[in-house]
Amino acid sequence: MIHYITGRSGSGKTAKLYALVREALEAGFNGNILIIVPEQFTFETERALLSFLPKHGCLHVDVCSFDRLVFRVLAETGGLARTFLSRPGKDMLIRKVMDETETVLSSFGRVSKRAGFAKVLGEWIATFKRCGIEPENLEEIAAQIQDEALSDKLSDLARVFAEVERHLGERYLDLEDALRLFLEHASHSSFLRNAKVFVDGFDQLAKQDYDMLEAIMLNAGSLTVTLRLPEATDADAYIFSPEAHVFRTLREIAAKNDIPEEILPASEPIRRMPGLMALERSLFAPRPPVCENDGSVRLYECQSPEAEALACARRIARLG
Repeated sequence: MIHYITGRSGSGKTAKLYALVREALEAGFNGNILIIVPEQFTFETERALLSFLPKHGCLHVDVCSFDRLVFRVLAETGGLARTFLSRPGKDMLIRKVMDETETVLSSFGRVSKRAGFAKVLGEWIATFKRCGIEPENLEEIAAQIQDEALSDKLSDLARVFAEVERHLGERYLDLEDALRLFLEHASHSSFLRNAKVFVDGFDQLAKQDYDMLEAIMLNAGSLTVTLRLPEATDADAYIFSPEAHVFRTLREIAAKNDIPEEILPASEPIRRMPGLMALERSLFAPRPPVCENDGSVRLYECQSPEAEALACARRIARLG
């Protein structure tokens, strides 16, 4: 079963998610409860749960990112037989590959020794792998491009990408390979089996993220996803196109696997200041309505961006 909690910013989506977690705990649910959020929000989410859950409730809820979930499942199912290569370790491997292929690279050979270049290549390769792009795909595109400089860069990327994959081989494992292994091992995980999984705080997802969510749909007890979506008739609905794409893709995955769906209403809005709510709803509207300022929105005229930042910081300090 997959549940969607939709609504605009501040409509109470996360509060509804926390309420569902609390209801499961109070009902005596004895399976695993997992909340997946972006890596930078894990601590904030754990802190917020303290005020929403009953005493000791946080001890029964795991908050993690997609990456940490991968290693949790692989550690349980024996998928970490290969040596994991961290980001710095992968940068060193790319640096080694660049040194070995410097003479055959058309564009990157001249800049291969620049500080930070290996790290940038590592980020590109990670993005390719998360989006399901292989070196062969880059070669095919490079052959079709008329711009010689761009074609050479894509060919160099494909060559370095392929060499990095060859060096990883059967011995080493990077984060993106771990994500692939997760898909193979998810069905054997007792941690996921019958678990209640909640996903919050994402506005865009890569192909590997969708694959992970599909594996969770098939193996967990339920999946609940919050999505920042307006009403279809809202004038600024076009701004939310990334979230709308996520919604459509998840529904397609659910339909493909015959997984039942349900759209849940959000809780009461946590933002009750009319001025802020009107600004959020009407900022990008072609003809925004007039709203009485209740003091929640203030305009400052400053001489520079630095002065604007200082004015905001002083205001925040006074509010604290």
